[in-house]
Amino acid sequence: MQVLVSENCTDGDIIIYTEELVVHHLRSAWDFTTQCSGRVGNEESSAFAVITSSLTMEVMAMIVAKVLN
Repeated sequence: MQVLVSENCTDGDIIIYTEELVVHHLRSAWDFTTQCSGRVGNEESSAFAVITSSLTMEVMAMIVAKVLN
C-alpha cells in the first residue's frame, strides 16, 4: 500500500485510509485516518446498531473524512 501511495501522490495530497466492519445481524462500523505530507491528520470512527453493507460503511467513512478535511 505504501508503495502505491508514494508512486501516485504528490506532497500536499490528502490520503484517506478506511476500514469498515459489518457483523451479520449485529452491527456495522467504520473508521478512517487521514495523512497529508507524511503527518497524521484526522481520525474518526462510529458504529450503528442496524445492519448495512460494508460499501455503505466505506462511503460513510469517506464522506466524514472529506467534511473534516
